[in-house]
Amino acid sequence: MNVIALVKLMVLCLLIWEKIHGALHDFNELLPPATTIEKELEQSISFFMILALYGLPRTLEYSSTCLYMVAVERQKKNREKILAEALNMELGESNGKDV
Repeated sequence: MNVIALVKLMVLCLLIWEKIHGALHDFNELLPPATTIEKELEQSISFFMILALYGLPRTLEYSSTCLYMVAVERQKKNREKILAEALNMELGESNGKDV
C-alpha cells in the first residue's frame, strides 16, 4: 500500500467518524438521557415512531410529518387521560380512607 492510498483511507475514516459523531449528536439532541422511567418510556415510543416514519417513502415525506404530529398529539391526550384517571382513583381512595 503506497502513501497516497493510505492518506485516502485515513480521509475516508475521518469522514465516516465525522458522520457518526454528527448522528450521535443529533440523537442526543432529539432524545436526551431520561431522568425518570416515564420519560424513558415516552422517549422510546418517540424513537420507534421516528424509525417507522423514516422508513416511509420520500413521496410521503409531508404526510409522514403530519402523521408524526398527529401521533404526538394523541399520545399527549392519552397521557393526560391516564393521569386524570390516576388522580381520580387516588382522590377516591383518599376520600374512602377519611370516612
